[in-house]
Amino acid sequence: MLRRMLVLFVLVGLVACGTNDKAATNSENLTLKLNVQPNQSYRYKSTQVQHVTQSMFMTEQTQATTTTMTMDQSVVSVSPEGETVMRIVIDSIRVESNANDQAMVYDSSDPAASTDSPEFAQFAGLISQPMTLTLSPEAKVTKVDGIDQLIDKMLGGSEENEQTVMMRDMLTKTFEQSYAKATIIPFGGKPMAIGDSWQDVTDMNVQIFSMVLTNTYSLKERNAGLATFDLTGDFAIGELKFPDLMQRDDIKMSIDKGKGENSQRGTVVIDEATGMLKSNVLDQTMSMVISIEGSDADQSLTLPMTQTLHMEVQLQP
Repeated sequence: MLRRMLVLFVLVGLVACGTNDKAATNSENLTLKLNVQPNQSYRYKSTQVQHVTQSMFMTEQTQATTTTMTMDQSVVSVSPEGETVMRIVIDSIRVESNANDQAMVYDSSDPAASTDSPEFAQFAGLISQPMTLTLSPEAKVTKVDGIDQLIDKMLGGSEENEQTVMMRDMLTKTFEQSYAKATIIPFGGKPMAIGDSWQDVTDMNVQIFSMVLTNTYSLKERNAGLATFDLTGDFAIGELKFPDLMQRDDIKMSIDKGKGENSQRGTVVIDEATGMLKSNVLDQTMSMVISIEGSDADQSLTLPMTQTLHMEVQLQP
């Protein structure tokens, strides 16, 4: 259960100095660079509503999870070359989950009222534990510090075993490659007119499976110093890699695309003067089938799974 809860949380699927002296007009091409100064801070609120449906042994299991959190992003330093160091701290989180009529709640603002669940207690490790990101002028993450400490806090000193090693690998890759992108959008690094676009690729190659997300950002409109982009993304599912089972000759495992889409669509708004995110709203759909083929009929199993996610990230006043 721990692995499943954390997998669902971290897979959804969470700034440098530029020369934006002023916001360009619509008649000019737009070149986004992050233009922030030390000691500036940006506060975001993120809400994710996730529904997962999985079929097993002719029985359908469902889970609905709503996660709300607030985070503070403060600028530590900006180098003359435009490299920025950003400190990120999650200061509140609330998770509400209902799985097959079993409700669980974790609320960092009122831990005493939270469900007494070891799985949900792991979320407490996210609170007030800073991570530091080093970013290029185009907002590409080049270095992450503080992940090991954050994961140690989440795992709460759990004994190192196959499950914790798997979780540590997955959490590390997720924070490094995709978590920050909820609020920090890497730019294409080229002048853009209305209708122009750029792509960003995230390789989610973790211990148990591989998946590549390709996002395309298309400049839709510019108004009052804000640039609005249409976001389209597609997931390419790779191999399933459960070490113990994959080494057995009598069992074969595979993961394939399901009947639904593996994509996301949304709208991203960026402040042209600073390059900082104003809002990020997206809807994501994933559909996959895990197949287990054994030498005996009772060892074979097909596990269809679908997930929908609605996410909203907003810069707070």
